[in-house]
Amino acid sequence: MPKKFNLVAFFTKDLNIKLLALAVAVGLWATLSFLGNHTVIIDNITPDIVNIPTGLGLGENLPKVTVQLRAPLTNNSTQDKNQLVRAFIDLSGSGIGERTVSVSVTTSIPNATVISVVPNTITVALDPSVEREVPVRIIPEGSPAEGYQLGIIQPNPQLIKVRAALGLFQTLSSGIDAKINVAGIRETFEGDAYLILPSGVQSSFEKVRVKIAVEQTQISKSLGIRVKTAGTPQNGYFVRGITTTPVTVEITGNRNLVDPLTLVDTEPINIDGAISARDGDLKPTLPEGVKLSSGETTIRAHVDIAPLEDTKEIIAPISIKDLPDGLRASSINPSSLKVSLRGKNVVALQNNDAKIYISASGKNEGTFSIQPQLSDIVTPDQTTAVAIEQKSVNITLERY
Repeated sequence: MPKKFNLVAFFTKDLNIKLLALAVAVGLWATLSFLGNHTVIIDNITPDIVNIPTGLGLGENLPKVTVQLRAPLTNNSTQDKNQLVRAFIDLSGSGIGERTVSVSVTTSIPNATVISVVPNTITVALDPSVEREVPVRIIPEGSPAEGYQLGIIQPNPQLIKVRAALGLFQTLSSGIDAKINVAGIRETFEGDAYLILPSGVQSSFEKVRVKIAVEQTQISKSLGIRVKTAGTPQNGYFVRGITTTPVTVEITGNRNLVDPLTLVDTEPINIDGAISARDGDLKPTLPEGVKLSSGETTIRAHVDIAPLEDTKEIIAPISIKDLPDGLRASSINPSSLKVSLRGKNVVALQNNDAKIYISASGKNEGTFSIQPQLSDIVTPDQTTAVAIEQKSVNITLERY
């Protein structure tokens, strides 16, 4: 006869051992459940809008929400967690005016549980959806090439039609942003700027055409040199002439600083009590931010000192020679300079008896500056030019 099963004995036999095993199992389960999960906090989530009634729109932007999840530790996805969580509000059945709606959350993180949503409700205001024109505001990204800056920016069209809730147009009055890359450009540029439409704003435009002027901030310019002197030669002597090496220099700097300059001054060279020539390496005196293009830091100057006897100073007019075909000199400023002559019967010389001829060979249409030299002076017979007024002459050539 089969032995009768005793249910009470089954549970009570070795009861202490069985209770200990149960406690161990429960503790292990609890430990694994606790250690096997971690909390994930994802903030700055903009809720989506679903089932918004036709002809209506949100009168203001939705606030961001923060979602707290519990997910398994085994989930080590490197994907941006904000792309794995979606918050949304359902506006089905809503009408014009305010209402409070719940924020719903879905996630594609495996085995994740939503713990909290903050805020979990949002008060929204629904306005009629209308279409209006708003300006386009171009946002350049990057910087032009070194030495250049952006000038006038012209979007085409300047106004675009957008559709949005009536209340949103208060924030749209300043325009819709459109970004365009300008990195490294150095000349007038045309391209597409892509619109950045705020949430709740719609437009048939994705981009606008933009023309951007580019201006050179660092320019170069060739100028004559004016050597400054300190003191005076010994009695009976005078400065017969000043020459420099080089004759002209090219300077580089910001356009606002370079444009007004007509010549380059040097620091003074001391000629006090001199009876013979003085030479010196002189530093140019330039505005901060302007420098010699050659990289040199000094200019070689030669000051010729000569006796005063048998010399006379007269006015010599300036003329242009070697003009390229099709060009004429429309302006010479100044039109004459003082020159000192030495030689036989110089006391009888009158103004205009000597002339200064500036060569325009190789020049193009426009204005150039030059410091006339002694070799440019044509003097009467038996006389020699020994000094010339230190001024830079600006000459403008134009086509005829």
